[in-house]
Amino acid sequence: MNEGKELDENKSENSLNANLLTNYEATVLFMQAIEGDTWPGNQPQGLNIKYCLTYVMNWLKDSTTPNQVTTLYGWEGGDRYAVHKDGSVKFKKGFSTSRTLEIAKGIGFPIDES
Repeated sequence: MNEGKELDENKSENSLNANLLTNYEATVLFMQAIEGDTWPGNQPQGLNIKYCLTYVMNWLKDSTTPNQVTTLYGWEGGDRYAVHKDGSVKFKKGFSTSRTLEIAKGIGFPIDES
């Protein structure tokens, strides 16, 4: 599989469609480009473990309150992503390292400046 090509195909003019509901596979690929190939496998998984991908996906499907935002942890919780009820995802600048922030910016991942 040519992941670089897949990443390029899901970008449009320096931004990408980071959405776990409408563009799940590409969004996870972009997050792996930031977090490393073992993400999300290195997260504890389960419906009751907050901030992991399994929990967030369940929250997106079951939560009925509009305009809510939850947090998804990157590798070991060092990076964080804001996940909006519509499935859109933003990399949280305030919860990142300079290295991962540069990667996120470089691939065009939407950035939450908070």
